[in-house]
Amino acid sequence: MERDQAIAKLISYALERKLIQPSEKLWAVNALLEVLELDGCTLPESASCGAEELPQVLDALLDDAYARGVLKENSIVYRDLFDTKLMGALTPRPAQVIGKFQSLREKDPKKATDWYYRFSQDTNYIRRDRIAKDVQWKTDTQYGELDITINLSKPEKDPKAIAAARNLPASNYPRCQLCAENEGYAGRVNHPARQNHRIVPITINGSPWFLQYSPYVYYNEHCICLNREHVPMKIDRSCFAKLLDFVGQFPHYFVGSNADLPIVGGSILAHDHFQGGRYTFAMEKAPVETTISFPGYEDVRAGIVKWPMSVIRLTAPQPDRLVDLILHNEVVPAVNQVETHPFCQQAEAAAVMASEGVQIESWAPFAEGRNNLFGNETLVSLAAKYRKSVAQVVLRWLIQRGVVCIPKSVHAERIAENFDVFGFALDAEDMAVIASLDRPESSFLDHRDPETVEWLSNLH
Repeated sequence: MERDQAIAKLISYALERKLIQPSEKLWAVNALLEVLELDGCTLPESASCGAEELPQVLDALLDDAYARGVLKENSIVYRDLFDTKLMGALTPRPAQVIGKFQSLREKDPKKATDWYYRFSQDTNYIRRDRIAKDVQWKTDTQYGELDITINLSKPEKDPKAIAAARNLPASNYPRCQLCAENEGYAGRVNHPARQNHRIVPITINGSPWFLQYSPYVYYNEHCICLNREHVPMKIDRSCFAKLLDFVGQFPHYFVGSNADLPIVGGSILAHDHFQGGRYTFAMEKAPVETTISFPGYEDVRAGIVKWPMSVIRLTAPQPDRLVDLILHNEVVPAVNQVETHPFCQQAEAAAVMASEGVQIESWAPFAEGRNNLFGNETLVSLAAKYRKSVAQVVLRWLIQRGVVCIPKSVHAERIAENFDVFGFALDAEDMAVIASLDRPESSFLDHRDPETVEWLSNLH
């Protein structure tokens, strides 16, 4: 393939894949000429290039560059550095990629990742030709159909590159191959080039992270979520909240952490990250052999999975219940103080506590006056009926429900009033009227938010 024809095909490829716009064609040609150290070229009138032909087009340009002395070494490491620089010249700027991803994500997160995964292949960050060399098959076992993979897409380093790397001055930039500083980095013989690499920012459990794909694709849409900061991996309270938050935002993906595994292959434990993707592994399909339960968490289904290693599967209607179980499953409390007042009545929670012998105690019995509790028409009407204050009606309602309440006050007359709630009783009809005031939410915090659960767990 002639050099000018290869340049034309590469430009055509970038146009067809929408890496560049028609108005950017001349700019893109000049960008390639700069990388190739050429003063000019004569492009044929028409040229086309599909994804399957891209490796041959790049090889033609690399062979020409080596023949002219522009590419100093002809080994795979140096060729990878050079063809990544070529593709980097055609890759949209980070802001353009982020804008496209976010606009698609607002409509449908699946559409956003579909586009981003295809984009990561089109830029040759994920090398389709090398991924195709991987050997994969499935085998039936007593634990289900297991996936077996021989990864051949990761190139072996050549002796010249290894020798050259020894002579390089020490560098801590980027600090590792996961750091955000890799985006657009030119690379060196001991660090891959990433001019064609783009990452997109995401927020997980209130923390700034990034999303990208693995260039080696061990399974379908092998994605990596990486912390913006270079901090080590660990399994802690926030880890579970982050994992659950991610799958909540991208429900078509799974995600996990291998921070506590003794053998993790090539994983970079020095940089906090998760790995996920769109694939169903045998472990997820494996049946539960033994059902187990945790006191106080009857809404969480749990079981020991039929698997050669210890695996427990947990299923809950809300992510905060899983986080809560993980953090607090050792000792059953005697008393549990939770927000309980006419607007947040905790009927289901109270029933669960009662079944486990846990006494419910009201926190904020008057909702700290929120939602105009003391001016609520229903409560004011009942107070007039019983010739009591709204506060006394609320306290009496709590007591009749079996809820411990210790109202706080610094005023002597209100303290006396709060004690004067044992000389009357609300009838069943009035108890039902107050029950109708219940709302399915807290007046203070979102208790279904994993970040809130984690924050509350640290208040000790």
